[in-house]
Amino acid sequence: MKLAPLGMPDLQNGFSVILNRYAPTGEIVSVGSRQGPLALNPRIHYTLEEDAEDWTTPKLNHAVKAVLDRDAHPFSRILRGDGPIKPSQNALTWIQTWLTQHNATIGLNGAQRQAMELPFSHGLGLIDGPPGTGKTHLLGWMLIALILHGQASGNPLRIALSALTHQAIDNALRKVSRLLKQFNMESFPAQLIKWGNPGDIEEDNDHFSVETSNDPEYILKQPYLILGATGYGLYRLFDSRNGHFPLFFDWVAVDEASQMLIPQATLTLAYGKGNYLLLGDVKQLPPIVLGHDEREPAPVSPTPKPVD
Repeated sequence: MKLAPLGMPDLQNGFSVILNRYAPTGEIVSVGSRQGPLALNPRIHYTLEEDAEDWTTPKLNHAVKAVLDRDAHPFSRILRGDGPIKPSQNALTWIQTWLTQHNATIGLNGAQRQAMELPFSHGLGLIDGPPGTGKTHLLGWMLIALILHGQASGNPLRIALSALTHQAIDNALRKVSRLLKQFNMESFPAQLIKWGNPGDIEEDNDHFSVETSNDPEYILKQPYLILGATGYGLYRLFDSRNGHFPLFFDWVAVDEASQMLIPQATLTLAYGKGNYLLLGDVKQLPPIVLGHDEREPAPVSPTPKPVD
């Protein structure tokens, strides 16, 4: 974004900044400089404007090239039709037993219970449904169950939880936190972390106990982890501008995936070992693309009409 002095003719000559925090209820806006210190004048009013420079396409192109240039990359193999990793039969048996023991408590319906088995029987899960069908509730239990299975198996497990918007990520993290508190799962081993500056998340209720961190060393050393981040956040976490795209996450879950273009999804999926969960609604909120609308424009009256 651009922080421009009020009245500046060319807004793109303002300071290049990143929006760190926006809390409308508390009337708080926090920005950070992208290029050196901000030499602000306290006697001048500033406006926050859109930055017309394209900061995203180079990262998307970099990620797509990094994935497609590696024939053995798990997501590249899926794009070629080679198929995802298939979990062991033991994983499916474990989740079926767990659901039998806990389903009366966690309250999943038949379709949700069937969907819960997806990540334990297939390395690629696609879940589609309109609003109100419980996708976020289901995703929360899926992430919890995956971590618990890793703990029961004695294997570290790290999950990336991503989406196109921070709001979708925060909602999903909030759901996981609420479920853990609602069912008193105090022994849950995973850290719930949102990538970002500490204090970026406004803790608006007691249920949202998600830690924020921008410390890669701290985040990456967690044996059990649910990390919320956009693809661009993961790009910064792993300093991928230097060509580093590690296969770090055992699972990558993408909420509201139907809003994403393939390059945007690739920027997130590039960091996965080959297990992916994609949730969304293909009939709502499609990706924003440039295109030619062939529909006829709405008729316009040649003269204004009076309004009673």
